[in-house]
Amino acid sequence: MASPDQVSALLDAVARTRPEQTAFFGCLYYAALRPEEAVALRIADCHLPSSGWGMLRLASAAPRTAAAWTTDGTGYEQRGLKHRPDGAIRMVPVPPVLAAMLRAHHAVYGSAPDGRLFRGTRGGPLSESVYGRAWHAARALALAPEVAASGLARRPYDLRHAALSLWLNTGGNPAQIAARAGNSVAVLLTVYSHGHDDLLNQQIGHVLKPFSGSGPCPSVESQRLQPTTQLRRKRLHDRAMRADAVRRNAKTITCNMRWQGGHHHTLTLPVPKTAWELRQTAPHVVEAIDQLDHHTHAEIAAILNARGHTSGEGRPFHPLIVRNIRDQYGLRSRQQRLRDAGMLTLDEMAGRLGVSAGTVKAWHHAGLVSGQCYNDKGQALYHPPGPNPPAPHHGLPRLTDRRPAQTSDTREPTRRGAV
Repeated sequence: MASPDQVSALLDAVARTRPEQTAFFGCLYYAALRPEEAVALRIADCHLPSSGWGMLRLASAAPRTAAAWTTDGTGYEQRGLKHRPDGAIRMVPVPPVLAAMLRAHHAVYGSAPDGRLFRGTRGGPLSESVYGRAWHAARALALAPEVAASGLARRPYDLRHAALSLWLNTGGNPAQIAARAGNSVAVLLTVYSHGHDDLLNQQIGHVLKPFSGSGPCPSVESQRLQPTTQLRRKRLHDRAMRADAVRRNAKTITCNMRWQGGHHHTLTLPVPKTAWELRQTAPHVVEAIDQLDHHTHAEIAAILNARGHTSGEGRPFHPLIVRNIRDQYGLRSRQQRLRDAGMLTLDEMAGRLGVSAGTVKAWHHAGLVSGQCYNDKGQALYHPPGPNPPAPHHGLPRLTDRRPAQTSDTREPTRRGAV
């Protein structure tokens, strides 16, 4: 875990190599933002007074994702905060050092047309590869080779980890820290409860007194009179667990709270939906996809968009989403339905007619055999041949239709000699 001095050296290295990204990494450490939250940070969401603490208003994030899953084909998509419902807002106080960094960054580099503070090399969202390279260069410059090889602060996300651990070690209220970080108290105490040796030594040394040689052992007496930070943290954790004593059943959550004065209160709430349930496709849309069994995936997507339907994430449909919904809900594909109706594959049709697969395709385009496309690639299944199937010569036009006759009467006379 990186200490405050090590983080300061790393940020100084970033300021020397990539100064336009110094405030970005400062947000990860001084405000414990996730990288995708810092990428989406806008100047309008920042309250940066000239002195004292500021405030960040977080309402969105821009995580990295595959271009096929975004509506505009880019590698980033604006989403709500992680593990929070759409429209949720998180207020994060920022210390004066970060407020000064953000003010200086905006004064020098400005913001994107949409208000984003941090931009990529071409003006788009700051990509993971760009700030990742800057971070690796800063580690090589600021850390000794043996420290850099140990994996200390290997990722930019480790700055957030170091910040939350530092806040906990300073004796901060876990509930307030969890609210700022966008985590639950249980996750905060389980994942980020790591100590800095230097800070812990200072706290222990502050509690212990020099031994005078008489009387009870000062270390035992001091611990009995003044609990250490670890003991205070354990009490806060136990208190949070008593306040968060939860009983779950299939449909509700029952929370029994006991206040310090001895009062009791019971709160019953419905079980919140999980992430996949919030993004689940509406049942009537699934039913509509099942009823459009005589269309391909691209045709179904166009029909659903024309009807005003959207996916579980509120995006327009495209063929890949339709195919994934069919697979997820076990809907029979168009190919399966046509096969169940007795239609033949290309090889089966060629075997029935005694011709090649290429001939069957040519006859299909010429209208001599009938079939139906079952996907967006133009692949088709064919109706079984009737009592009078086409013969091989029916698939080709007559020779006279393909090439005009060339006789001695129609040929242009060859001119020889001088004219």
